[in-house]
Amino acid sequence: MEKLKLKLENYWYHYKYHTLLGLLALVACLFALVQCSGNEEYDIHITYAGPCRLYDGDLEDGAAAFAAVLGRDLTGDGKVKASFNRIFYMTNEQILAQLDLDPTFSVPSQKENFEKFCREFEAGDTVIWLVDPALYAEYSKTDDWVSMLEVLDKETWWALTETLPEGSFDQYSIRLSETEFGRTFFSYLPEDTLLCMRRSSNYTAMMGQEESGEQYDRGAEVFRAIFEYGK
Repeated sequence: MEKLKLKLENYWYHYKYHTLLGLLALVACLFALVQCSGNEEYDIHITYAGPCRLYDGDLEDGAAAFAAVLGRDLTGDGKVKASFNRIFYMTNEQILAQLDLDPTFSVPSQKENFEKFCREFEAGDTVIWLVDPALYAEYSKTDDWVSMLEVLDKETWWALTETLPEGSFDQYSIRLSETEFGRTFFSYLPEDTLLCMRRSSNYTAMMGQEESGEQYDRGAEVFRAIFEYGK
């Protein structure tokens, strides 16, 4: 017993920090595994970003609408689940317009919400966006929005847009209110809310081409289902 005690003391003297670091790494790994096991895997991620305040009930209804239009399990877990999130953001012009209607109107600085939008756009899971035109414009000069003609065939897109008013769409976006899906489930959103699809984020792409492509393919399938809704 005395020899064992001496060996342990000798080990602790020489390898104390190695042992502590190893235990710390083990705890971190176990914590990460627990966190991952508790996270739900969604078939698709959608985010609304704009001046409309959405509440928990709105998010649940929105997620159910996207899950219903998709109608197919894409993750292999036997469930069809959509994640519908919100980013409240008002431009200075929108705030001033609201003040004209209600002089008591008050809203905190929108800088943090704008930064949240940028982080989610550039590194988040959101593929399909319902977005205010001002936020859409932030990335309209980059190659981050997906052209409608990359997702839909030309005939479908032309048939859809030939009767739409000027300014209600471009090659990368369309007013959600001009789709049957939008009119049915999201009539409470501002009329100028745009429906767009983002390319795989830089973060997703860094994780590997396979996962990046999978996210894009899921978004494209949901996008096509949205335009097929009601036909």
